[in-house]
Amino acid sequence: MLGGLVFDCRYAARALRNGKLVNALIVLVLALVIGANTAIFSMVHSVLLEPLPFRQPGRILAVWDTYLPQFSKAGVSPAELAAWRTQRDLFEDTCWYRYVPFDGILVIPGSDPIPAHAGFIATNLFSFLGESPALVW
Repeated sequence: MLGGLVFDCRYAARALRNGKLVNALIVLVLALVIGANTAIFSMVHSVLLEPLPFRQPGRILAVWDTYLPQFSKAGVSPAELAAWRTQRDLFEDTCWYRYVPFDGILVIPGSDPIPAHAGFIATNLFSFLGESPALVW
């Protein structure tokens, strides 16, 4: 029984030594597949399985209007927000944002310029989310 195992191991070693190109290709394909699997799982885990990093993320609801094709999720108008704020049985609290992409450069004295993406938000957005802004003007 043990002799057969030794024979099989020698045969496997000879086969691996003779097929170097095929073995390298197999290792490369396995590495790519394992890397892709890890990347996809990491993305699914962070996007779908982890809760949002806000206070009570299960109670947050995003509502938007569609005005133009270039602003498909532009947020709601101030008039709609005012109407929702008067209906206290509809929402516990409301805040507002307007997605109008504005790309600029943030310049802080003594450091390198940083690309910045900006938009319009209500003054209570950060307290609504239970967060604080990284930079206050």
